[in-house]
Amino acid sequence: MPLFFRKRKPSEEARKRLEYQMCLAKEAGADDILDISNCELSEIPSGAFATCKVLQKKVLIVHTNHLTSLLPKSCSLLSLATIKVLDLHDNQLTALPDDIGQLTALQVLNVERNQLTSLPRSIGNLIQLQTLNLKDNKLKELPDTLGELRSLRTLDISDNKVQRLPQMLAHVRTLETLSLDASSMVYPPQEVCSAGTEAIQQFLCKALGLEYYPPSQYLLPVLEQDGTKTSQDSPDGPSDRFCREEVEWQNRFSDYEKRKEQKMLEKLEFERRLELGQREHAQLLQQSNSQKDEILQTVKEEQSRLEQGLSERQCYLDAERQRLQEQLKQTEQSISSRIQKLLQENQRQKKNSEILKSLENERIRMEQLVSITQEETENLRRREVASAMQQMLTEVYQSRLIQIACEAHGQNLVQQTCSSMAEMGERFQQILSRQQMDKKKVISQILQEVLFSLLGPLSGVTSVAERHAEGRVRGAPGEEGPDASADLEAGNDLGAALGPELLAPAAAQREDTARGGASGDPDGVRSQKREQAGKLLADSVSAALEPETPVLEAAGGGPGAPAGGPAGGTVSGALPAYLRPPPHLTGHAEPDGPPGPGQGGRL
Repeated sequence: MPLFFRKRKPSEEARKRLEYQMCLAKEAGADDILDISNCELSEIPSGAFATCKVLQKKVLIVHTNHLTSLLPKSCSLLSLATIKVLDLHDNQLTALPDDIGQLTALQVLNVERNQLTSLPRSIGNLIQLQTLNLKDNKLKELPDTLGELRSLRTLDISDNKVQRLPQMLAHVRTLETLSLDASSMVYPPQEVCSAGTEAIQQFLCKALGLEYYPPSQYLLPVLEQDGTKTSQDSPDGPSDRFCREEVEWQNRFSDYEKRKEQKMLEKLEFERRLELGQREHAQLLQQSNSQKDEILQTVKEEQSRLEQGLSERQCYLDAERQRLQEQLKQTEQSISSRIQKLLQENQRQKKNSEILKSLENERIRMEQLVSITQEETENLRRREVASAMQQMLTEVYQSRLIQIACEAHGQNLVQQTCSSMAEMGERFQQILSRQQMDKKKVISQILQEVLFSLLGPLSGVTSVAERHAEGRVRGAPGEEGPDASADLEAGNDLGAALGPELLAPAAAQREDTARGGASGDPDGVRSQKREQAGKLLADSVSAALEPETPVLEAAGGGPGAPAGGPAGGTVSGALPAYLRPPPHLTGHAEPDGPPGPGQGGRL
């Protein structure tokens, strides 16, 4: 249902019909019926409620309208307290008022073909209701208060969505006709509902533990009880009762006449008021006509003014429309260009997406290949590591075997070296002993030769040296004779054999002799000098021969020392150059090249 809707205005014919029915209901002597059906009403007018309340109408007929609610605003159901028949069929009612139980005099309620979804619980207060027609609505259930309708005789709930009947309906003993859709019923079962009203009532009474009485048998004791009460109230007999009834009827007739006269008076008063109203209506019509002419004139002027303004407005709107059309064209062009750009962008994005998809597939494929390659690489690496470890173990094993062989070979070499060292030591001892013997022989021979040739060759050596020095100074060593060169070689050999220790006294003696010859010393002085030189020579030789054993030990020639020590492993290596034996006596070859420092010539 919309929140805002426009009320449907009734047509002219419906409005006239409503006025006629309202006037007819207000006439004197009119019946107790107010019929405002087929008037296209969306709500009951408040005047109808006032008419029912003032004239105490018994029947209100409002069917075939457009009612959505029974009560308009500022109206009460108490205005319909005297209504016995309320006909509301063929409307659009969605609900009945919650206080509908205030219509205690209501006997017939017809709400057929409406939009009711539920019934108010106060409907049980309608104790005089005899006919309830709920056909063709949208009811899903019935209230339990229907069991309080003790006078209900006819109930029609067909063409609804009701599937269960309230058990309290068994208390309605006067129910004679119950119309429903047996095929859609759940309680009572379909077979019970198909059997009729009596079977339904018997089923409901059995469910509540009540004894079932047919409506006719239930109403008969009540009527008999009313008759006995009436006979008890009239002890004088039927004649008195007839007289009493006749008087009562006469009283009622007189009351009716009075009411009729009253109604006639009311009718006359109403006609007078109606005539006054018609006059007033005529005056109002005249005034309205004059006002209508004025209004028409003003309307014409306003219309002309509006037409002029409308034409101006139309021109302005045409110009505005043209401007808007131009703007719209420009907008459409810009939009079309943007759409074209968007389409191009979309195509580019699609291409990019395709490229991205292909790249993603390529990446996935590469990842798979990389994973496979990594696995293969890992397997290869493991195989290589295994092979390398195997090779390393093989090499370690081989190196271990080689080490063992080297150790064995080293031990053999050590044993051989030790044995060779021992042999060399023995040989060295033999060589030392032989050298000592040779040394003693050489020393004795040298001493003899030195002693025999000390006086003669010494002077010859000095003279040769002097002549050689003079020849070098003159720069003509080649002019000397063969004797001079021979003397020079002999002096060099002797000087190398004697050494600087022994030549020093001879040089001193020669200097003294030269000085003595130059100064004219006698021969006794020369002989004295020679004796002194011989003593010095003997002392130096004896001093050189004393430290024999320490010299041998310092030279590395002791027992157990290996051959080829720092001094060559011979005795001559530890002696001074002038005391070394000649090579042909020791069995060693003479070294090539000039003698080193501290070594003399061959003796």
